Amino acid sequence: MSIKTYFLSQGLSTQSRMSHAGRSLLFSGEILTPEQIIAAYDAVTREDVIALAQDLFRWDQASLSAVGQVRTPQEYQTLVLGG
Repeated sequence: MSIKTYFLSQGLSTQSRMSHAGRSLLFSGEILTPEQIIAAYDAVTREDVIALAQDLFRWDQASLSAVGQVRTPQEYQTLVLGG
């Protein structure tokens, strides 16, 4: 099930809609419509996800455990961070 399908199917009940509205108001100060949320999901690019991952995951502070055909740390870094 796609995230859009899940979101739209969860929005059918009054309780789900009100819970979403409350969380949205508390966290962002506004209540987004389902259309706005879907548009925001659709606007996310691969580059956005990579940029966020590079901000969140610090390779210089990472620990890695591998079993089997082990690669060099640089190869794993390329897999994780791209480039």
